[in-house]
Amino acid sequence: MNPKYHKQYNAAANARRPSTGHASHGIHTWPAPQKPALVEICRSKDGFAVFDRPLSHNHVLTALSNEAISRVTLGGRSFVKARVEFGSEIGLSDCVATTEADKVVFAQRPGRRGLSRFAVGRHPEPCSSMITILKQREEDPQSYILITAFVGSGSEPEPWDKNASPASREFWSGHALVFGSCPIIPGTETSVCPW
Repeated sequence: MNPKYHKQYNAAANARRPSTGHASHGIHTWPAPQKPALVEICRSKDGFAVFDRPLSHNHVLTALSNEAISRVTLGGRSFVKARVEFGSEIGLSDCVATTEADKVVFAQRPGRRGLSRFAVGRHPEPCSSMITILKQREEDPQSYILITAFVGSGSEPEPWDKNASPASREFWSGHALVFGSCPIIPGTETSVCPW
């Protein structure tokens, strides 16, 4: 359990527990809190319900990702990656094309299994499109889970990702995230390419 919520949960559990006349000494046998449920956030262009999950990789305002998803036809496909063009700048893309002149480092982002490629000294670039990636829910094929949404014109799974393909290595060899644009786990930085 997240320590931040441990004290609140214990206090709430004690308030509901009938008194036994014995001190509990902080040991509780009550069931742990349930994982937060999926939350329906919008509908696709063709009417499929789309849910966000706890700890999703939604990197934009919910209203903006909802607007993008509402323009996408999912069509019952099991996995959908869609680029949605807005026609005017909607934000800044943290993923930039790199050259040999760029200083590149690798570091692990929280919630990721491998190291990401970063360009040091670069700045996010204005962008008018968004990428949304959705997966059909196995238990309800009439709905989808938002895997990620971010301002950008395209991307591939990182080379360490279970969904990586040969295109992943090619893409990430010529692109990087802007160093400082997202949190990293301290001490994971390296100049050695891990893939």
